[in-house]
Amino acid sequence: MGGNVLYETIKNEIVGIYAGSHKKLRNGTTLFGELDEGRWHTYLLHPLTSSEIARFEEQMQTVFPSQYKDCLSFTNGCWLFDLLRIAGKAPDTYRGMSEEEESFSPFPLEDLQQLYKRKRTPPDHFIFADSFVKQAYYAIDSTGHVHEVTYKTKKTAQTFDSIALLLQSIVEEGKEQIENDLSFEFT
Repeated sequence: MGGNVLYETIKNEIVGIYAGSHKKLRNGTTLFGELDEGRWHTYLLHPLTSSEIARFEEQMQTVFPSQYKDCLSFTNGCWLFDLLRIAGKAPDTYRGMSEEEESFSPFPLEDLQQLYKRKRTPPDHFIFADSFVKQAYYAIDSTGHVHEVTYKTKKTAQTFDSIALLLQSIVEEGKEQIENDLSFEFT
């Protein structure tokens, strides 16, 4: 199954899981699963165009792995089921945005990479996501595999063949959480 088809399948699953509990913001971000006033369980940010991705690469002075580019063309960062945060391109300006749009903006990729990159980080690891619940960050290696690296040991706890398969795994875990009425509180 191709990346775009898989991403569309993931989006459709998320829409189905939350069965109508969603809100679309002016900037194209969609919030899912309202937990309480102003707090949402999942959100997908508006996708980036190929020219926006190219400018983002220039800004970051790097070439992104192709599957991260595919992910950005699906969602410019996201927060899934309180389990996974994928970083993206922060807005150039917050001017004109509502407070809600500002708070559901992408976590900046450069900030995420600075948080987790260490001397022992393999040079081919491209860090793009993290999980407070799993106490881990996620990096793509030069072969395209995605590593779940634990904060504490800096060792790979789990490997996925792609970002799309990582997302699929998170959706399955999120579905189980909702069925078992589990949620996490972050203060």
